[in-house]
Amino acid sequence: MVMIEVKTFRDPEIWYNILKRCFGDLEKRTLDELRAVVDSPSFDPKNLLLAEVEGSPAGCLWIRRLPKEDR
Repeated sequence: MVMIEVKTFRDPEIWYNILKRCFGDLEKRTLDELRAVVDSPSFDPKNLLLAEVEGSPAGCLWIRRLPKEDR
């Protein structure tokens, strides 16, 4: 049985590596752009989730708010 652990994180390098592994050249964000997102005062680390399998990164999910409060 494989256990997936999900936790919050702020490491832009892990985020970058997962995106590049999943999307290759389709992903156009640079590591510097992801660092800027993570370092932004509006960034909430609770919204960036990292899935780990046996202690290694397996995927990530960024939860963003919609622009309107009622949606």
